[in-house]
Amino acid sequence: MTDEATGTADLTAIARDPDAFEAFYRTHVESVQRFVARRVDDPYLTADLTADIFLSVIDSAHTYRPNAGPVVAWLFGVAGRAMVRLSSLPSSRSAARPPVGVPTMCTG
Repeated sequence: MTDEATGTADLTAIARDPDAFEAFYRTHVESVQRFVARRVDDPYLTADLTADIFLSVIDSAHTYRPNAGPVVAWLFGVAGRAMVRLSSLPSSRSAARPPVGVPTMCTG
């Protein structure tokens, strides 16, 4: 997937090759999580947004142009746009539903 000499990557492979996606994910997941965590207080929302960012990466991998800059710059562009989308929502997803495994209270 990556040409080590130039640092470029065939990102289109991550949309069709699970091994290529896994390698890309493992290389970048920690830095994406830190990027999101610096902007979001909720660890559950951080995890959700990190997953959403990598889904967006799969969907938009064909838009990466090696001559426009390094892969990591493109990745953080995708992450930044995801954060902008979040800020434009009326309320955060963390308020919309409880974390997995947390029972909801029934009154009545």
